[in-house]
Amino acid sequence: MPSYEVALIIRSALERTQMKNVLKGACQSIFHNGGVVKKMENLGYRELPHPMKSHTQKFTHGNYFCIQFNSSTDAMAKISKSYNDYDDVLRHGIVKNEVEPRRPCLDGPCQFGELKNPDHDRAAYTRRVLQRYKNKHFRNL
Repeated sequence: MPSYEVALIIRSALERTQMKNVLKGACQSIFHNGGVVKKMENLGYRELPHPMKSHTQKFTHGNYFCIQFNSSTDAMAKISKSYNDYDDVLRHGIVKNEVEPRRPCLDGPCQFGELKNPDHDRAAYTRRVLQRYKNKHFRNL
């Protein structure tokens, strides 16, 4: 099952118990369609980027929430439709999370076979040659 993330904007005039019931309903709609909620995050109370109309009312502030879940691709339309039915949800957006590749340096030391710095090699070579030249020159004296 692919991983998804839904961003919810909920009406700001709700009390804590009402907000809890809206979030519980949002998670239940995921469960009823065969999904599993992994993480839910409260992003706080914020001013909306522009005044929004929802269910014939105008809103300027809202509570932002983010829910990460796993579900089948067939269930996305049903979940989205269920969020449209809630009066307290102003907007919602569902996005598919792409799997990030594992970084190799997290497990141990990085061994990429990097090339040495050519400027450093050139300077070291020049020092070795000059050192040999000086040693030869002083031996002959």
